[in-house]
Amino acid sequence: MEMIEIHDLETFASYEADMDALLKRSTGKNLYMTYEYVYTWLSYFDRDRFTILLLKKGDFVVGFVLLVKKNFSRWPLFHTEGGDYADFLMDDSCREEAMRYFLDYIFSNLHSGRIEVGHLHSDSLNLPLIKEYARIHKKPIEDSITEDAPYIIPEGSFEEYAEQKLKRKSTVSDTLRCIRRLDEVGSVRYVKIADARACSRDELMRYLDLFFEMHQKQWAKSKFRKEKKEIERYKEFAYRALQKGYFELALLYLDEKIIAMHYGFKLNTCRYYFTPAYDIDYKHYSPGKILLYRLIKNSFEEGVEFDFQKGKEPYKLEWTDQVQERVVIHVYRNSIIQKFIALRRRVAK
Repeated sequence: MEMIEIHDLETFASYEADMDALLKRSTGKNLYMTYEYVYTWLSYFDRDRFTILLLKKGDFVVGFVLLVKKNFSRWPLFHTEGGDYADFLMDDSCREEAMRYFLDYIFSNLHSGRIEVGHLHSDSLNLPLIKEYARIHKKPIEDSITEDAPYIIPEGSFEEYAEQKLKRKSTVSDTLRCIRRLDEVGSVRYVKIADARACSRDELMRYLDLFFEMHQKQWAKSKFRKEKKEIERYKEFAYRALQKGYFELALLYLDEKIIAMHYGFKLNTCRYYFTPAYDIDYKHYSPGKILLYRLIKNSFEEGVEFDFQKGKEPYKLEWTDQVQERVVIHVYRNSIIQKFIALRRRVAK
């Protein structure tokens, strides 16, 4: 095996095809390890502290991780970067061997005192491998459960799920009531844009301009997703992912007016509930709830998992009681460094 260490975007760009191929050979929730996500993240943000590691076996890239250096002491801390699920992207055929190689390299060649991995889904195939590595090499390890992530795995029809699994039987009937009320005002339509051949870049950008206008109006007091760089990154990620076939923009129309939108992704067997928005002028009709209902129903029709991602907000738990723990795991070079960091934490308090 051979490790390739990358610190510049131009070199990483030359591995786009390798990343695409690796994605197809890897099981897991890998949205945040796609080439498009990583490239756009690094394009719009400071890259001084980032290290990309690509692991090759023969002619194939069999592993990838994006690391951030959190401090510049003699024994720096590295943590994995990758949105809600900051994991390693691994080829299923050599996952165990690749994980050993990665961790050996990070501790030896990057001189790391500690690596922080996560947030991981607790069913990540990499989690037990990290723990086994720490056990064999006698490296101290700590893990903690962070925010949970609700999800729905479709089994049977949506109607059967609504009848048998939903705690509040009124969830669906309330939504249908909202749809009927909107129908009295005008024609309600659900449209999904997920085909690059049917949507030009200019057209997509016009939709996304409306999306951000709607989102900012909805969250007027929040600074989130209002910075120019952040908006540009969102747009570029959407466009690139649409070209690869896994971005989808869901729209709820009332006559010819869009009153709710969802900026999201469907990758492999999972639909990611990424960022919703609705027109607050129509709040009385619950357009966001109607669009969410349609997305979940769509997931049952397609047989794909619906991942609400982090946060157990009450409106999510109306639709599911399935919750996946998210884990952050720390592996230390040795017990001395672990004790030193623990002491520093106590002093800081």
